[in-house]
Amino acid sequence: MMYQRFDRDVVTRRRLLVMGLAGVSGAVAVGVPTMSRAVAAAGGTRKRQSESELDAALRAMVGGSDDPALEPVGATGLVVANAMRWRGAAGYADWERRQLARSGVDYRFRFGSVGKTFTATMVLQLADEGRLKLDDPVGRHLPDVVPADDQMTVRHLLGMSSGLVDYTTLLSPTLRPGYASYREFFDATRAPIAPRDLVDLAVGEGMRFQPGEHFDYCTTNYIVLGLVLERVTGRPYVDELQRRITDPLGLRHTSVPEGRELPAPFLHGYGHFNDRAREWVDVSIRYEQGWAGGGLVSTMTDVSRFFQALMTGRLLPPRWLTEMKTPLGALPFAGGPDGQDYGLGLQRFDHATGDSTWGHGGQTHGYMNTAMCSADGRLSIVVCYTGFPRREGGTADPSAAFLDVAREVSCWAG
Repeated sequence: MMYQRFDRDVVTRRRLLVMGLAGVSGAVAVGVPTMSRAVAAAGGTRKRQSESELDAALRAMVGGSDDPALEPVGATGLVVANAMRWRGAAGYADWERRQLARSGVDYRFRFGSVGKTFTATMVLQLADEGRLKLDDPVGRHLPDVVPADDQMTVRHLLGMSSGLVDYTTLLSPTLRPGYASYREFFDATRAPIAPRDLVDLAVGEGMRFQPGEHFDYCTTNYIVLGLVLERVTGRPYVDELQRRITDPLGLRHTSVPEGRELPAPFLHGYGHFNDRAREWVDVSIRYEQGWAGGGLVSTMTDVSRFFQALMTGRLLPPRWLTEMKTPLGALPFAGGPDGQDYGLGLQRFDHATGDSTWGHGGQTHGYMNTAMCSADGRLSIVVCYTGFPRREGGTADPSAAFLDVAREVSCWAG
């Protein structure tokens, strides 16, 4: 998960600027348009300045280090705030061919764990339809698949409190900057692994704790939820995704591919590996083992639309959106994140301005991203970058400064 903070003083200055302009405009007598034109011109200048700031912040994510393996290869960003819509790109879309990323292209991207919010939304839709209850034991819908299936509930899975082992740590134990192994990556992604086999892999390691005792971020939970969804609906996960989310919202570039290929145009993903001499190895084309918990391929535009639709009630009634925003309150496990900002497949991002946005982060070989949206759907920010894992020693979160600027600009635009 990712955490961002924002400078309250900077945001306040931006808001005062807008309030001051509005006050001057309101003082002009009706029929005297001069000041209105001045305010409009000032607004246009502010918009151009904001776009320049966003461009500069995105460019700063790439190309600033003498060691290319310490920073992202390419980065793209999208900010939608009321009437303002900005999209930018920096670095390389294809590093090996030296093809620069272009702001006019809405690239496909491996969004990883952002797909958890899609899955959680569909499970909550089933709850709204009365086809399951959040406090149903998992064994009621999926018997003899996980331990303690008479105690582990659907809610525990959604809220990362099941006690299951994370299969991703078994497939890719070295997936972190400075330690990653290409051989490990190749072995984990050269052939598809069935979702049930991923669960069995995790279950074979036993339980980390009893259901409900702790918060422990774990992708296995969402593989199990995908299996529950298939059992309850009688349809494949990808068909339900299309029927419930992508078709109704017109998300034409969103899918969970079963094959290795990515539909064009896509950002090439790169990883730095200790057992490879090259700075970057292209890891774009592979079997992604994330499925319902991390297999999502989409574009920034589609992901932005999804979160705006979720926040404004197009996908869930208010009751279920409230459930989705509510953390379970379980204690952290073994010094991990406390989970107080994580609900049911939805993360809260608290800002120095005193408000919050909602969304999710994602990371997988080659790709990292964060997507967030305000509660009223008027603000949406998505940032994606390639180059993970990097060499040890780089910035922990290269997108943090960009997200600061994006949130500040959105205060002006809002």
